[in-house]
Amino acid sequence: MNLIMPFIIISFALADMIAIGSSVLISFYFAKKDFKLANKIFSFCVLFILFISIIIGIFSYCFSNNLIIYLVDDVNIQNLSKEYLQIFSIFSPFVIISFAIDNYLRICGKTFYSMSVNISIALINIFLDWLFIVVFNWGIVFCCFGYLFRYKFWNYFEFFTIFL
Repeated sequence: MNLIMPFIIISFALADMIAIGSSVLISFYFAKKDFKLANKIFSFCVLFILFISIIIGIFSYCFSNNLIIYLVDDVNIQNLSKEYLQIFSIFSPFVIISFAIDNYLRICGKTFYSMSVNISIALINIFLDWLFIVVFNWGIVFCCFGYLFRYKFWNYFEFFTIFL
C-alpha cells in the first residue's frame, strides 16, 4: 500500500482543495443568508468532486501497470500494488468524496461529530485489518476492501448528518 500511497494522497488533496475553497464560499453566503447560492455552490462542488474522482479512478485503473512498474522492480510487489491500486480505483468516488464531506461537516458546526466518526472509522479499519490478515489470512487485497469499506461506511454517516 505504501507504494501507491502518493497516488491516493494526490486524489485526496484534489478533493480537499475543492472542498476547502468551496467551504469558504458556502460559509460566506450562509452568513449573508443567501442559502440558495450556498446550496448551488455545495451541489456543484460535490458533483465536481465526484466527476474528478471518477476520472482519477478510470485513469489509475487503466494505467495502474504503467504507474507501478516504475516504482519497484520486484514482480510480486508490483502485482500486489497493482491489485491494490485497481481495487482502490474502482471505489475511488466513495473514498475521495469522504474527505470533502468531512470539510463540509465542519462548516455545519459538527466538528465533534466529524472527529467521532473519524476515530470510530479508524478503529474499524484497525479491526478489519487484523481480522483479514491475522485471523483469515486473506492478505493485502482484502485489507484494501476493509480500507474502502470504512470510507463507504463513513459516507453514510457524513451524508446523513449534513442533510439533517
